[in-house]
This record gives sequence, structure tokens and C-alpha cells, in this order.
Amino acid sequence: MFLAKKIKKVIVVLYKRGISPIIATVLLIAITVVLMVVIIGWSSKFVEDKGQKSQAEVSLGCSNVDFKVFRACSNNKIMVENKGENSLGFKIVVDNGGVGSCSGLVRGYEKKEISCGGLSEGTSVKIIPVIGKTDCSNKLVKTNIVNNC
Repeated sequence: MFLAKKIKKVIVVLYKRGISPIIATVLLIAITVVLMVVIIGWSSKFVEDKGQKSQAEVSLGCSNVDFKVFRACSNNKIMVENKGENSLGFKIVVDNGGVGSCSGLVRGYEKKEISCGGLSEGTSVKIIPVIGKTDCSNKLVKTNIVNNC
């Protein structure tokens, strides 16, 4: 009987004391690390899925590229009309072998004059549309460079 009372007192004391602060701190840190791993794992899959989707959209977008070049001037300006819905950037290849890129995007259904370096050094130019980082070289337009624009 005496032993049973002693055990009861020990159990009551243990219930009233709780856990030590060191153990509580270790548990909180462990829970935080587990939550961080779960969140990082979920977000990396989310970002990866979005990246693959946008790459597929870009590949599909090249088939929908439609633009018209009005003029290419020796003062390094090109007048372009984007007849599609994707925003387009442009790269150029001048007949003398020079390669350059043009500044600015031409949004969908927009007509705009853009600056391209190296046009003053040739007589004709190939204008290649670019969507994101993908060039749509199958849609290039070749035109002559005009001196007085």
C-alpha cells in the first residue's frame, strides 16, 4: 500500500512539472525544419510545372507568329507590325554577316519602330522574331535596308 501511494505521488509530480524548456525548444526547432522541408518541396514542384508549361506555350507560339516589316533604315530603326497575340522581340542578321538584337518588345497587335544595331553596315537584313528566349527562325523576313528614312 505504501508503495502504491509513493508511485501515485511520483506520477502526480511528473504530470504537474511538464517538459523541460530544452526539450520544448528542440521539439519546436524540429517541427519548424519539417515544415520548411514540406513547403520547399511543394513550391519547387509548383515552379517546375509552371516552367515546363511556359516552354510548351512558347514552342506552340512560334507557329502563331505573324508580323510585317514596313521598313529597315540605315539609321538602325525598323518599323514592325505584330499581327499575332504574342509579344515579340527581334534579332537581325545583316548581309555582311553582322548579327544583332533589337531593343524593346512589340506587343500583340502593335505597330512600333524599334532600334537595332548594325543596320548601317549592310544592304539587306534578315529579321528573326523571338518569343522569350526562343527564336522563331522559320518565320524570318528578309528585306532591303533603306538609306533615307
